[in-house]
Amino acid sequence: MRLAVPCRLLVSLALLLGIHVQSAFAAPRSMHVFVALADNTYQGIVPVARQLGNGDDPDHNLYWVPPTAFARSSRAVRTKADLATDSSGGRDPKIPAGGGADLVAYVGHDGLMDFQLTRPPVNHNRSARPAIILACASRYYFSEALRASGAYPLLWTTNLMAPEAYTLEVALSAWIRGESDGEIPERAAAACARYQKCSLVAARKLFATGC
Repeated sequence: MRLAVPCRLLVSLALLLGIHVQSAFAAPRSMHVFVALADNTYQGIVPVARQLGNGDDPDHNLYWVPPTAFARSSRAVRTKADLATDSSGGRDPKIPAGGGADLVAYVGHDGLMDFQLTRPPVNHNRSARPAIILACASRYYFSEALRASGAYPLLWTTNLMAPEAYTLEVALSAWIRGESDGEIPERAAAACARYQKCSLVAARKLFATGC
């Protein structure tokens, strides 16, 4: 199904991807991922090719060219997607998405570089669910909200970066396999070095885990 996702409100409108995974050795786990699609017109990003920077075209968007693991995943549009609220357990629907997900993630332009949250989230269920935030300098801009939500920063960034889907793919795959918190940034760094054609040493400095 082809979806048109307007990105005129920066991170307010996002592509929602829900994935439910299960292995033979563990109970089912779910991941809830928000993707703020790249948009040349309405975001403060370095302009990219017109097709890649069209927020109404998720199938070809720079921040969400579907990687292998997500190629057959269902997708749906949600208005005013809120990573902070879901990381705090604020929405806990019958299906394990939103505040009911085992892991929440955000990929895309760092909207908090453009505005501030008016109210910090409140941890509703006293859980410390892992969160992945792939956006420019997310450890700096998202730290206050994530701390208030009670979530654990499994993977976030220290500087400017290209929040493209391949980094999320390797990070989530590592989490599904049960790899350690220290191994997940290493996976992200290796993917970044490969696709951005930079040194592994430089890529390692970009990713961090924990507070």
